[in-house]
Amino acid sequence: MSTLPAGFRVSKNVTLPLSKWKNETPKYLQFKGEIFLGKQLADAKLDADGKAQKPAHLANVVDLETGEEMQVICASVLKATLEEEYPNGAYVGKAFMLTQHRDTAKKYNTYSISELEFEADAKPKSAKA
Repeated sequence: MSTLPAGFRVSKNVTLPLSKWKNETPKYLQFKGEIFLGKQLADAKLDADGKAQKPAHLANVVDLETGEEMQVICASVLKATLEEEYPNGAYVGKAFMLTQHRDTAKKYNTYSISELEFEADAKPKSAKA
């Protein structure tokens, strides 16, 4: 992020970078809001039936290692697990270690999900402004 002129701070990030998943590499994230359906892209890929693929589910998060606000794609398996274990968006504000796994025998990714607690003397990095 560029240096702001003296006397200014960012009041709202209108757009957020998209964090990509890497198999077997944990992400340490805090959810800032509920998972939501992204926008349909005009140049969306076509599925086997020739129809445009559905938009992805996204979540606004903070990377706990860097303090950077970003978005992640929440695949169906991840979304369903979070919504089942944390009804009514109860995962919002919580921190997690999330790891994506690829099982070549399946057509989808699986996830390891661990809820994290902030230690009393540790202060999480806040989102950078």
